[in-house]
Amino acid sequence: MGMLLRRRAKAYALKRVTIIDTWFLALLMTHHEDFMKCQDKENYNWGSSLKAYVTGKSTGILMKSEFFKCVDVVYVPMN
Repeated sequence: MGMLLRRRAKAYALKRVTIIDTWFLALLMTHHEDFMKCQDKENYNWGSSLKAYVTGKSTGILMKSEFFKCVDVVYVPMN
C-alpha cells in the first residue's frame, strides 16, 4: 500500500480516491468494543489520532485526504 501511495498519490487525489493503511484499521479496532457499548454513538470520542488521520492532519500520511470532504472512494486492505 505504501508503494502505491508513493507512486500514485497525486493521481488518486485527482480521482478522489484514498487507501487506508493497516495502522488506521488497527487503531480503529482498539475502539470497536467501547464504541459498541456506547449509548450516544454520534458523540463518541474516537481520540485525537483517529480524528487527525480522517481529517488528513496526521503526521506520516503520504496522501493528505479529508475523507468526508474530498474523497469518494476508500480502499481498505484486507488480510
